[in-house]
Parts: sequence; C-alpha cells; structure tokens
Amino acid sequence: PYRGGKRSIYEGGMRSPSFIWSPALLKPYQNNAMIHVSDWLPTFWGLASKQGALQPNHPITTKPLDGVNQWNTIQHNTPSARQEILLNIDPYPLGCGHQVPNYGIRWRQWKLILGSGGPPNGWYPAPGQLAAETDTRECGGDKPQSYIELYNIDKDPYEHFNVSHLYPHVVKKLTHKLLAYNATAVPPGNKPVDPAANPSHFNNTWMPWLEEEEKGGEGGRVPYTYSWVQQEVNELPDPCYTGQFQEPEGYWDYDDFWSKYLSLIG
Repeated sequence: PYRGGKRSIYEGGMRSPSFIWSPALLKPYQNNAMIHVSDWLPTFWGLASKQGALQPNHPITTKPLDGVNQWNTIQHNTPSARQEILLNIDPYPLGCGHQVPNYGIRWRQWKLILGSGGPPNGWYPAPGQLAAETDTRECGGDKPQSYIELYNIDKDPYEHFNVSHLYPHVVKKLTHKLLAYNATAVPPGNKPVDPAANPSHFNNTWMPWLEEEEKGGEGGRVPYTYSWVQQEVNELPDPCYTGQFQEPEGYWDYDDFWSKYLSLIG
C-alpha cells in the first residue's frame, strides 16, 4: 500500500484515483502520468477551443494559469505535459506554537520531502497482513538525516527506500526549487486550535461552540465562546505549561530549519 494518508505528503496522501470516459479516447488504458488538479481547467479550455466551442471573433482570455493542458496525455497515454508539482510549502503545526517544516516537491521521477512528511507516515496493512508488519516501519537513519527524504517514485512508489544519500545532487537541485517557491510564499492563515471546540464539552457531539453578542456601533455581532464552555476550558491543565507537550527527539523548529538544513547539505 502507498505510504501515509490524509494530511501527509507521502503518496498515500497525494494520489487521487479518477477515471474518464469519452468516445474521444482511443482505447481503455491505465495512466499513471503526473497530473495535478489545476491542470483540468487549461485542459478543458484547450479542448473547447479545439472543438470550436469558443468563438474566434470573440476570444476569451484568461490570466496565466498554474495548470497545463493535459489532453494529449489523456487521449493518447503519452508522457505528462508537466514535470513538476509543488506538494506543500507550509509548516505543520505540532502544538503550543511549535511548527515543523513540511516541504515537498515532485520533479520527474524524484520526490523530495524536507522536515516532516506526515503524519501519518506509515503503511496501512495489505489484506491478510498484520498491522504491526507495516505501521511501525521507519524511513531514514539518524534523526537530522531523516528530515531529508528522497524517493524515486517510478521505481519505489510505496516510498520504502530513502535514497537522499545516494543522489545529493538531486537533493540540492530540488532544494533550490523549494527555495524559489518559498521566496514568494504567503504565510499560512491557519487559526490556532481552540480547546473550546472539543466535542467533549457537548456530549461528544460536533457542533458550533461560539455564540454571537450584540455590540453597538460598527462592531455589529461579535462571536464569543459560550461562558459555561469557557469555564470548563479554563479548568483544564495547559499542556504547554504542564510538561504534556514533548518535542520529538532531534526536533528542528520551522523558524531555524533552513539554516540547519543548508549547513547539513553544504
């Protein structure tokens, strides 16, 4: 089975099965070419233009698109029109204000992960296989080195073999690509976890945990936490100040990741 799952940037969290039916397809086949969701718009756009659905006397223009036209790949099972996909550039929250790097990029057959690729980062057991045989496997050696993962997806789609030590020139090339993306990245707008949203406050039911209070002037209606929920939250121990939060061994914080990483690869 593919490694990882939802929220991870391993193949189990990146690949999405899909199918297409059309009389324009020459014959049934399976396609494993690299296609991104952003490719659908330019693909349909190009197909509509080719079929005359767009009037030549009234051309419709768009701003530059992130995707590429993949119709030839889809129709003829040819290699993908793209060679690169940025998988993720935002940090992964650990809690208590800590973040771990969560970079990932695919270029041709290569996939580079810097920082954390998950969670989850294990393998679901295949039918007839015990969970213990798969879900505890690790990729990488000593802890800092395991923050650099390079996989040949064509040969190792299940991401069992970290080959970053064998291809340092590929690691450096993809690192420079990530640095270029990161130079224009916008800081993520993720909100901090609100303990008042925990379903345990509502008989283990997911439901809104905020109500609105009328405020005069331009403020209008302002959301605030139910007072009785806030009281319960205030009575809970704060894991950030009671020792419950434990940093992983060899942990690299997001803020100083690049300085440590670049000194490691030279």
